[in-house]
Amino acid sequence: MTLAGRPEGKKLNKEVIKMHWWELACAIFYGLLGLFTICFFVALVEGIFDQRRREKEQREREEFQRRHSQDSNNSPL
Repeated sequence: MTLAGRPEGKKLNKEVIKMHWWELACAIFYGLLGLFTICFFVALVEGIFDQRRREKEQREREEFQRRHSQDSNNSPL
């Protein structure tokens, strides 16, 4: 016997690998669901990192503006 449960040397019968339409539909559905889940989490993580980058740039911009406004207030004219 092989791992597939058929006697050695016997050819695979096409009836054995025939799937019902609903089994195929379920396989396609769960495959697409898995793909969607992976894409969703990739987009979620990407969005989190993008938001952190934007917040960091905003803080740097505010710090730069604050420093330059202090410099212009302290400059002797």
